[in-house]
Amino acid sequence: MSRPALISRMSGYQSYPASLCVRRSPERYEAQLKLRVPYSSTCPCSASLSRKALSEVFVQQFEGKGLSVEEMGAWLASKQASIATAHAQRSFADITLDLSDNEIPDFVGIVDLVENALGTPLQTAVKREDEQAFAKRNAENLMFVEDSVRRLHEALSTYYQATYFRVKVEHQESLHAHDAIAELSGPVYR
Repeated sequence: MSRPALISRMSGYQSYPASLCVRRSPERYEAQLKLRVPYSSTCPCSASLSRKALSEVFVQQFEGKGLSVEEMGAWLASKQASIATAHAQRSFADITLDLSDNEIPDFVGIVDLVENALGTPLQTAVKREDEQAFAKRNAENLMFVEDSVRRLHEALSTYYQATYFRVKVEHQESLHAHDAIAELSGPVYR
């Protein structure tokens, strides 16, 4: 699918592997959609520790010194203020929807629903202003895997084309050797 950049006028293509399995018999019709949506996740704990490290260095360096707002801003924008960085990772949401009717599912609508719920879709084309906007989005959407499945539960539990959903999220950790995974499923309420 073609996806626009966050700020610039660029765009690019993002792959969303999907499968649609349909079974029909005289007694029943069954359809199931499986979809993988990549996104970015930033650890809330890591972000908190990074802020704490910055605060500690700031206090050590400037305690008792009368700084102007301009001097503080200049220091915060300098390399010296790059004390710690929150760890982020590429993440995946594997969505399975049991569909309620024989209509072709709205693939683009489902991807948009998932990406909007998570708030941090991967970018296909990035200029400097897009990267800054992406960093801001990650800071506004800090999440553990548990947070991701809760957001997706809220988004998918009323999805009009489904009767049941399953979500598995995987944060491919950049800090430790194992990935973080959470799963959640439930009926869709209309």
